[in-house]
Amino acid sequence: MKCLRAQRIDGARELLESTTLPVEQVGDACGLGSPADFRQHFNELVGVSPSEYRRTFRDAATA
Repeated sequence: MKCLRAQRIDGARELLESTTLPVEQVGDACGLGSPADFRQHFNELVGVSPSEYRRTFRDAATA
């Protein structure tokens, strides 16, 4: 299960980096459950919230 969750989080990271989909839709598209579940899983594996991850990625891309 951990491997599958990590693969889903990788997919979510890609969507957060490459699309403007709302965070709730990213989690749903990647099969990570409710928005709250998605945020929790993402934070556990990545160390930041999905919204913060997207902001950081966009800030780095524009620098």
